[in-house]
Amino acid sequence: MPKWEKTIGQITRSEVGVHISGEGDNMDRPIIHWAYKVNGQRYEGQLGDIGYFRAKQLVAKYPVGKQVEVSYNPEKPQISTVAGLEWITNAGRRGGALTFALLILIFGTLIVVSLFIISTGSG
Repeated sequence: MPKWEKTIGQITRSEVGVHISGEGDNMDRPIIHWAYKVNGQRYEGQLGDIGYFRAKQLVAKYPVGKQVEVSYNPEKPQISTVAGLEWITNAGRRGGALTFALLILIFGTLIVVSLFIISTGSG
């Protein structure tokens, strides 16, 4: 995996929208877009459609017009993330997939153990 390059970009959209969870609940979601240039070509990035309990604070931290540090994949410059938003965007990095897999493993284990305890009457 190549080392990601950095450039300066600018926030082009920043607002709170609505995310509908898998359970049908409405959650605030940060809608944040940024623009940046690589070798003279303009690219745009954005957060995925996620619900986030601190959406308003996140949007306030990244207002339209703010200059930000953008990290991008030099082999695929259209894949990017903004400094401070990496943990949300994960922009194709392996860290996001590994974190997700680890969370699934932990919660899956907790569910299995809980069901075992319930079924054996040990709890």
